[in-house]
Amino acid sequence: MGSYWQATLVAICCFTGCGEDDTKSDNKGTLQVKGFFDMSGSTADVLVAWSHGIIDQVADLNANGGIQGYHVNLDWYDNANDSAVAVEHYNLWKTQAAWPEVVAIFGNGTASARKLRDDTSFNQDQKPYFGTSYAADLSSPIDIPKNNDTILEDVVGVPYMFHPGTDYSSGIRIGIEYMAAHKENTTKIAFAYDNSNPKGFPVAPIAAGKAYAAALGVEVGPDVYPYLADTTYQTVDDKVKTYFEAGANSDVEWLWIGNTADTASSFALAALRYGPANLKIMSNVWGFDESFSQRCATKASAAGIASNLCLGTAASSRVFGVAPFAAFGDTSSGIPGMSPVVDVHSKYRQATEDATLRYVQGYVTFYMWRLAVERLVAKDSAITGPALKSELESFRSVSTGGLTTSLTMTPEDHRPTPGAKIYSLDASGLLRFEDEISVELKAEWRGW
Repeated sequence: MGSYWQATLVAICCFTGCGEDDTKSDNKGTLQVKGFFDMSGSTADVLVAWSHGIIDQVADLNANGGIQGYHVNLDWYDNANDSAVAVEHYNLWKTQAAWPEVVAIFGNGTASARKLRDDTSFNQDQKPYFGTSYAADLSSPIDIPKNNDTILEDVVGVPYMFHPGTDYSSGIRIGIEYMAAHKENTTKIAFAYDNSNPKGFPVAPIAAGKAYAAALGVEVGPDVYPYLADTTYQTVDDKVKTYFEAGANSDVEWLWIGNTADTASSFALAALRYGPANLKIMSNVWGFDESFSQRCATKASAAGIASNLCLGTAASSRVFGVAPFAAFGDTSSGIPGMSPVVDVHSKYRQATEDATLRYVQGYVTFYMWRLAVERLVAKDSAITGPALKSELESFRSVSTGGLTTSLTMTPEDHRPTPGAKIYSLDASGLLRFEDEISVELKAEWRGW
């Protein structure tokens, strides 16, 4: 059903030798935190590193006195990105004696978050939830009635759900802005995503993306559907080959890929193999990171095809990605927050293990909660779910040290930032910064 782990003060001190006297003198108490992480399921290709960005930060904080003297007890399990298991364990947590003391939950998956919203008493339980889903409907703390135009069904607000990344719909708009501005001919784009689960994250921003493309005068081609479950390259290759067969869709200049890194890299490799010579790929936040070129090369080698299809040149690139988070290890001007991330990583991971922006994503997800805790401590206020919610909703252009663009949230809108970076793959397979783009967070786009 899942593996339980705890990052506790006692365990940390046993392995790091932190001083008993210092810990006792500064310890103000323990903050109870829960988590469900995907360590073995369909999104483990990106969420293992995300999870380690949280787990390692908790361990390091506890080894160094906690958050302003408060230590963190992180109790998590592997739900393998199964929404039913997430609900089952959420209801189990509620039977435990420590449940009233829980002040945060860190979780994975759009489907899991929606199921918690729809099938449990989540909204009434008042536990701040920090997830990997940046879906627009999960970024709205208020109910939004359907309008039969953009909002096709009532949106149930989730006042206790938060995240640090550009919401998926703003992210796809940012990607389309870049694609529309970087064209060789009359831009025609198409969308590739897993449509097998209508409640899953790949589907979440597609309607918003198509509407935005239309508003910009960009022509949209037919969709193609690589699944997250397509774990072999050949399965994706067959779908893409059919998509471009006999010259079909040869006028598509950009393809959006909405899956996680494993199938996104398979898709990019196949599309660049069969598509037109000027074809370029734009990935969503979960599909593109520092591991992309190696994923492409490994699959190309196994399939006996050119290993450099995904790589760019000194002057141009073929694969791009929308990234609300800074690349791992980027300590350039304007990203002072990266040094602590790299420091924590060096203590708990091998040099190349999880050294991607996924680790940064996990780190900053915990960090935004940590900032709210620190603010409450500074006010000498009780650390409770409602107090944390109010504190997070008071964020106005709060800096994460450049790990993201600044964060702003209100009681009416939990979309935290309008901006994201665009990275591409250069000739050596490294990430190359291309641009930073922001889109308007229109009130009428909440929940969509």
